[in-house]
Amino acid sequence: MINPRLVDNNFFNLQLQESLPHGPLSSLYFFRPMIGQIAAGGSDETRYTIAFSMLAGAALGIGALQGLHAQTKPLAYTIVENVINDQPGYMKVAPSLAKSTEAAGGKFLVRGGQAMAVHGTPPASRVIVVQWPSLDKAQAWANSPDTQALFDEAKKYATLRDYQVEGVSQ
Repeated sequence: MINPRLVDNNFFNLQLQESLPHGPLSSLYFFRPMIGQIAAGGSDETRYTIAFSMLAGAALGIGALQGLHAQTKPLAYTIVENVINDQPGYMKVAPSLAKSTEAAGGKFLVRGGQAMAVHGTPPASRVIVVQWPSLDKAQAWANSPDTQALFDEAKKYATLRDYQVEGVSQ
């Protein structure tokens, strides 16, 4: 095998290509001098450089895994089908529920609007769909004492039917 350090600079690229091993691990050939220096007790600067590079690579890998893990969590949705019995009374509590929902991380996708049945029972007079980052966040909002108090107030003016579903993983 040809030692790249001994090859004339004019022929370096050609001779180096011919001398490289071929196969899946051929890229490791370029690390041979560095690995040899470490094994032979290379300088402290080299050791620190390699240690820092390894730590930086590990940190990047952990960050990438965290990003992938965050992407795999499915979104959640709260579907609300309320039958409003007292519109003015319901409108007293509705803004507080909306603020509570948004403060907890919910995003309104459907808020009232026209709803039409395709199959089965017609939808309620008021349909709301809220998107959440996760089912845990949706449940935490619904189970919080403040939200429960708002639900109790809303029940005076409407028949509530709410449920939460987990979406498809992205």
